[in-house]
Amino acid sequence: MRDFFRSSIALTRGRVLAPALGLVLGCSSLIAGAPALAQTPTPTSGSTGSTTAEARRAAGEAFDRGTSAMLTNDFRAAAHFFEQAYRLAPAAVALKQAIRAQDRAGNSFRAANLALRLRDQYPNDADGQTLATDVLDRFAAQFTEVHASCDSCAVLVNDALVSDNVHGTVRFFIQPNTTANITGSFSTGNVSAPATGAAGATVEIPAFIAPPPPPEPEVVPGQGPVAVQDSGGTPAWLFYSAVGATLAAGGVTIWSGLDTNHGVAAYEAAVDTDPVLARRLLSNGQDKERRTNILIGTTSGLAAVTVVLAIVTDWDGDPEDSAPAHARRVQHWAASIVPSATGATAVVGGRF
Repeated sequence: MRDFFRSSIALTRGRVLAPALGLVLGCSSLIAGAPALAQTPTPTSGSTGSTTAEARRAAGEAFDRGTSAMLTNDFRAAAHFFEQAYRLAPAAVALKQAIRAQDRAGNSFRAANLALRLRDQYPNDADGQTLATDVLDRFAAQFTEVHASCDSCAVLVNDALVSDNVHGTVRFFIQPNTTANITGSFSTGNVSAPATGAAGATVEIPAFIAPPPPPEPEVVPGQGPVAVQDSGGTPAWLFYSAVGATLAAGGVTIWSGLDTNHGVAAYEAAVDTDPVLARRLLSNGQDKERRTNILIGTTSGLAAVTVVLAIVTDWDGDPEDSAPAHARRVQHWAASIVPSATGATAVVGGRF
């Protein structure tokens, strides 16, 4: 029994004195450092610059891969890489190579569509005009040509992009005797129209007009949105009150640990001379140990509350009462400690 109580007291001494002293000293330093802790800035990441140079580099790499594929007669792969190069950095040379690759791959529909684009976008490229005329002479009669126009829109066929940022008329082919959904996509919404025709025919789509923007939400007088102003956090006095409570609880915890330790000598003296007294002293020592454990939990809970308050406290001293009632973020705070069998639980609450 003597060994049990001595080991229990030794464990309590180590668990009480060091943590309690640490909590008290930590809360003391927290008083001076709390404003700095609450105002620590959050780092921000920098923004990236233009990717134009990177796009040109990627386009050059795609063009080289397309050239290599052409040399090995892999025309489908070549067409893919030439079109990729054109999308990254539009240039007549990439578009012309994409048309040649699609033609040799047997994809007449895609070759004809690219030829229309080459003819319309590069009218001063003599070689390009010759190539476009040759391809269109051979394939245009197989498909239905569609003309769609708009001012600053993207044109899509069955949700597939044909051309973006269109100003005027864009021409393209669809499969004959089928109905395609042609869409003009604007920043304010989409406008669609069907298109169908026989092989060799031309279909004119009425010009797409941007839909009006959605109406502004109606605001009823007296019921408009109310701007909620941040009061800046909890008042500073609440933080200092928590610091004081933590220091007080830490002092009581240290006293309880020392008081528990003082009972060891009396217990050891009574073990051999008065067993009844020894049992009573043992029971008293165990009660003191439980009391000390509860005080440790209480002090720890108060310290945690103090740290939280240090973060959310309004260190600028803005008066809460100066804000209108509807603009106050936090109106009342409350903190409490709930004892338990192994310590205590700290509870912080507020009414918004």
